[in-house]
Amino acid sequence: MLRFIIKQRMDNSYDCVTERLVTLDVDVPELERVLAGGMQGKGGPGYDVRELVGVEILPATQAERPAGKEQP
Repeated sequence: MLRFIIKQRMDNSYDCVTERLVTLDVDVPELERVLAGGMQGKGGPGYDVRELVGVEILPATQAERPAGKEQP
């Protein structure tokens, strides 16, 4: 299980700036396996450090879209 932490910031450029964190727990075994696959060297942790540096939203192909869902 992975917990994604998303920062949401709203700024109206005048006097109101708000920020909050939203978490999303998702079971992504492939990603979890890659992130946990780091190794240790003789000096201890830090030999193979892995971290997620970004997430993209990819458009679904026609075959991946649920039936009855039209893309605008």
